[in-house]
Amino acid sequence: MNTVPYIFILAGGRGERLWPLSSEACRKPFLKLFEEQSLLALTLRRVEGLVPRTHIRILTTADLREAVLHTLPDFPEAQLLCEPEARNTAAALAYACGHLHQISPEAIGIVLPADHLIRDDKTFQAALQAACHLAQTRHELVTLGISPTTPATTYGYIACGEALETVADCQTCQGIGFTEKPDLSTAKTYLHAGNFLWNAGIFIWEAATLKARFAADAPAFLPLIEAPETAATCYSTLPKIAFDYAIMEHCPSFSVVRGTFDWDDIGTLEAVERQQPCDSAGNRTLGEVTCIRTADTTVLTTATGHRLILSDVTNLFVAQTPEATFICPRDCVTAAQKQAFDEINLHTQRTLHPANEDQP
Repeated sequence: MNTVPYIFILAGGRGERLWPLSSEACRKPFLKLFEEQSLLALTLRRVEGLVPRTHIRILTTADLREAVLHTLPDFPEAQLLCEPEARNTAAALAYACGHLHQISPEAIGIVLPADHLIRDDKTFQAALQAACHLAQTRHELVTLGISPTTPATTYGYIACGEALETVADCQTCQGIGFTEKPDLSTAKTYLHAGNFLWNAGIFIWEAATLKARFAADAPAFLPLIEAPETAATCYSTLPKIAFDYAIMEHCPSFSVVRGTFDWDDIGTLEAVERQQPCDSAGNRTLGEVTCIRTADTTVLTTATGHRLILSDVTNLFVAQTPEATFICPRDCVTAAQKQAFDEINLHTQRTLHPANEDQP
């Protein structure tokens, strides 16, 4: 790798599927769920040593500027890129591409979400170095793929073609297809086929290459790439669409690095749950929790100075913050959490905008 890449960390997620742990009071990138550090701080630490600090940018939204600076007080404010508003990941990558393209069309960019958990930093960095090599030599988009262990429907899937060169002990291959969040039947087919990988949501590209892909498949974003300084005026007109749908599903050819590092997307309550150690009774806990004659129960709390004590219960899921407490049977967390989140939002909207019964 001849060119030192630039890293863009995406730190603007709302984390709705992590409610109540993630809320307006503490959004997903700033949650301290592991090692008493925020997900954002862990992501930054993960790439230290791979590039100089001057080559790292944090991409967030304007309303989260102060939260980022509070979480990372030593991070240079000049390297903080703020979108005027959240318009999903296609806009975020176009914004990053525009900034990088101004540095050099040949510059290499790496986009990392701030909500992943990866503990094997050395192997992870080797995979990124391999991806940068492919981006620079093949002039196409590169993504990292993870071997699937379940027919998950919350990840994109990469169809892998012929093997490419081995770089830094990393296996690479040609990507021949991309499907974003398939249904369960399709995900089972992919799992059994054996040539599909989970998309880790990590993308590596030359600035000129990514600009060309936007020009071909999502030209509405080109004004932002060509003049990122106009973001304040053009952002509200951009489509709200994920990069995976806008670009990756249409990409005729891309490269893939097979990631052999441990990886988890901390986007759901279940993801936080499975990362907690399990005791002999099947309980998993985070925070100040005491379990008495309790089994097969998960308790996640981010509140401090307030201990949760569960006695003589089984098969429960509890998520607690200073703002809300969510309790449901452990085997229906996803559906129950979505319904609870929707009910809370509906109640909030009714409170802020009560119906006027006098109007026809």
